Formats: sequence, C-alpha cells, structure tokens
Amino acid sequence: METVVSKNFNINSWKITAERKKLYSADAVIDAYLRGKSEGLQQHQKVLIQQLEANVKKASAHTSVVVQYIREQGLTALSAYLKLSSFDRMSVLITLSEEDFLSDVISDVYNYISSVEETVSEEFYTINFTFAIAGKKFNRGLLESDGYIFQASPSKQNS
Repeated sequence: METVVSKNFNINSWKITAERKKLYSADAVIDAYLRGKSEGLQQHQKVLIQQLEANVKKASAHTSVVVQYIREQGLTALSAYLKLSSFDRMSVLITLSEEDFLSDVISDVYNYISSVEETVSEEFYTINFTFAIAGKKFNRGLLESDGYIFQASPSKQNS
C-alpha cells in the first residue's frame, strides 16, 4: 500500500541521495563517540595530573616560605604534612612544640599564613595551613587517616 502525503511526496519510496562513502552506520557512529569520549577522558586526566603536580610543587614552595617565617619568629617547625584535598586544594599541617604553639608570637604566624593563603590563591590552586602540637601523644596514624599522607621534615639550615 502506498502512502501519499501530498500529491508531490510518496514517503514509501525513499531513496539514498548521498554518496555511500559519506554514510555511517549507527554502530560506526557509536564506536566513534565512545572512542572520542575515551580519548577525551584520557586527555582530561592528563591535564588534571599535570595541574596536581604543579600544585604540589607550589605547596612545597609556599610551605618553605611559611617555615622560614616561623624560624624568623624564633619558633621551630618540627615537620610538615601535606594533604591533597583535591587536585586544586592543598592542606598543610605544621607541627610545633607545645611551648612554641603557646608562645606569644604564634598569633603573628597565624596572621602571616592567612596573608600567604590569600595572596597565593589562584583559580586552580588554594592552600590552607594549620598547626598541631607534636607532643608525646602525637599520633601520626591519625594524620594519615585524615589524608595527610605526605611528610616533610624541615632542614636544620638557617636555624
């Protein structure tokens, strides 16, 4: 049975008018999409890893600046721990002795690190510094469980 939409169109007699070389099956289109998606995800992961590596280097440099300031204030940073909250958010916990942590100049250090955090913040990079007392009950395992899996011990230079 022939269906006629109007006197000029017969919809039961469709004919391919495009060149066969330019036609793709649904499977070919789906395969190309999935291949492109996979390649796009690989490229995205590569960019994220590059940004993460750059951010870890920045965090190291900024931690060094903060540790140097702590030394200039007459305090001693015992160690520093880095937590990668995400590819663009770094957290650094610096340990101090109880005496240093309770000293009068610690408020100056907090003001300084607030300034550093604000100054170095970028679209794809932020850093947050905190302090902890490294006393007898200091538990490294708890820090690891909280995500602080990288540790640096400041050098004794410039002390």
